[in-house]
Amino acid sequence: MRDGGRLATITADQPAAERDITMRAVQVAPDGRRLGRLVQFLAQGLLTVSVDDRFPLERAGAALARARYGAHGSATVLRTGAPG
Repeated sequence: MRDGGRLATITADQPAAERDITMRAVQVAPDGRRLGRLVQFLAQGLLTVSVDDRFPLERAGAALARARYGAHGSATVLRTGAPG
């Protein structure tokens, strides 16, 4: 995020005031139909997701820390079940 930019987020973590970043909160609601369309877009290669790191469920705290402080625009994945 460049200084003076705009940020839409689902967290309350605010950037440093001296960076002059405008922040807007976003509320997320479940929407199965929309999620299904996104899955189709992924399968068709129309949408891609850059993954930064993957964590097993037992390391959920580390996954959250990574997502909050180090992913830099890439997804942090929390795995459930067997690795793979």
